Amino acid sequence: MNKLNKDEITMLKIAVATVLSTLILFFIIHPYANRQTVQNEEQTTINSDGEEIKKPIFTYYVTSADLKDKEIKACLERLTEEYGTRVVFEIKNVSENRKLLDEYPVKDRTPALIMQDRNGNVSDILFKTAEYKNLKESLERVLEN
Repeated sequence: MNKLNKDEITMLKIAVATVLSTLILFFIIHPYANRQTVQNEEQTTINSDGEEIKKPIFTYYVTSADLKDKEIKACLERLTEEYGTRVVFEIKNVSENRKLLDEYPVKDRTPALIMQDRNGNVSDILFKTAEYKNLKESLERVLEN
């Protein structure tokens, strides 16, 4: 059996790291990537009276590590399934966009939620929370108004 030299081992490590990075990007980050950009037509909905109204905005700040957490991922999927037609979901990865840390007070406090009502006013701020119950309560409160 042939032994690998140092250059071959280095190349193998680089190849494995590239494959792992691609898998992480595709399976963990990709499902949320299309939710990060809000389309204008998604920002409004029609109420029971036939009037067009703005949707509340659920902005959730996470790190790449948060997105690897199965419970957080499952919680976000469940909430978007339940409320996706009535609320705009924005998932912001502060690990990938460091400017977000300058704009919002979420450093070392992710996952963090900033909920805006239909008028764009902040209606709720939750730090270090990924509990379905807490996030759902925030959604329910903003939808009542």
